[in-house]
Amino acid sequence: MLALRLAYDGISYFGWAKQPDKATIEGEIIRVLQELNFPWKIQAMSRTDRGAHAIFQVILCNIPSSALNLVSGKLPEDIKIVAWAKVPFTFHPRKNVIEKTYLYVAPDFEEKRERIREALEIINSKEWNYVVLSKRPERSTVMQVKVDVKFKDDEGLQFFLCYLQIFSAATSSKIN
Repeated sequence: MLALRLAYDGISYFGWAKQPDKATIEGEIIRVLQELNFPWKIQAMSRTDRGAHAIFQVILCNIPSSALNLVSGKLPEDIKIVAWAKVPFTFHPRKNVIEKTYLYVAPDFEEKRERIREALEIINSKEWNYVVLSKRPERSTVMQVKVDVKFKDDEGLQFFLCYLQIFSAATSSKIN
């Protein structure tokens, strides 16, 4: 089994998850694997929404490492395999992740900066139990969430960057 680290520009796609009659990142990867007669079932660390980009998406697939250049060459220009690692069959890219980081960029019209700061104090002050969102409540769902916001002014354009980090107690295999 191989874990592949992908980077992609999602502007032309309807998100990660394969959808009928829509261009998606997962759909493009499956198309290439099927075209090359490789097993096409893949598992992903996360899903992204329409137009979102990724620089560290991890997927699990069952292809030989000797075929990576061939697979990579058939992918669209805006989807890249940037690293890979051989992993045990027990590895799961979503269940074995230790941390995820998301970056959101939004216009800043200054009207709610103080409310944003107050919300950050609450979010960052404790661990959160996501058991209500879990399909298997017996699994550990306690996570630490850290959110940091930076307000910027770049040549008159005001915006803010929101960094969301989610930490879990799960273990992870190292991806190069």
